[in-house]
Amino acid sequence: MTARALTIARKDLTDLARSKLMWVATLVVLAATVPQTYDRATDSWNVFVDSTQDQLLIPFVLFAGPVAIVAAYASVAGERESGSLRVLLSFPTDRGAVLLGKALSRTVLLLALSLGTYLVLGGVLIQAYGTLDGVEYLLDAGLLAAFTVAWAGLSVGVSAAVATKVRAVAVLFGLYLALGPLNLWRATVVRLVGTVLEGPGFDPSTLRSLTNAGGETPEWYLYVGRLNPIQATLAANEWTSHALTPSVWSTGPATLAHNAFGVAAVLAWGVVPLAIGHWRFGRADLG
Repeated sequence: MTARALTIARKDLTDLARSKLMWVATLVVLAATVPQTYDRATDSWNVFVDSTQDQLLIPFVLFAGPVAIVAAYASVAGERESGSLRVLLSFPTDRGAVLLGKALSRTVLLLALSLGTYLVLGGVLIQAYGTLDGVEYLLDAGLLAAFTVAWAGLSVGVSAAVATKVRAVAVLFGLYLALGPLNLWRATVVRLVGTVLEGPGFDPSTLRSLTNAGGETPEWYLYVGRLNPIQATLAANEWTSHALTPSVWSTGPATLAHNAFGVAAVLAWGVVPLAIGHWRFGRADLG
């Protein structure tokens, strides 16, 4: 199955390279990150590289989800809806190879886009300051890779689990809004766990954000909050920024164990939906 999956992935990458939508998405990411980083690096107030480097990952956390959705929402559902999937499956292949090939192509594409842009931002810092914190830069690159892989797996998994592109977009953007801009994670999951552990009347608004957690933050929240991939990545970025580089800033109660758990949770967001998508896709009637 691996050889067939690689063949499908290569063909898929070729098609994606010709996609105007992906080129537009690439330009949007570059336009949203490079000028912002350059302006911050050349600001007379930011005389130390640390203050600018600490912010490198934040734009990616905001844009990686939508870009992954654009790249992958139609990966399986689009071909299923158009009927081209039946043609593909008429060749010596199977549904597992198709799904793996689609996941590989989207993951490679998105990693190239995110890490390539991150490399450019590192160049901006070196040009402006003459240096950067290499350990923090590499660790944050790892965080970015994990976050990108998660959104790629999640997007392809949802695309395989539903029958149409409209449903895939609705589910994926709904998840993105719930996990990020609307912050429904705190209002639902955190509230539920807090009510069970702290008792009725628990108010999640009394908790500070993970990136600014104080010493009074309950231990359970340092884990439950990191089950949200966006919050887990931001919190890990905050930890690498302050724990690994001597600074007057406090990292709060978070430790390596909390953030390692968060990174594992981020990767699970890519693996679990892909497994569910594989299960549903394997049992779907393709008509």
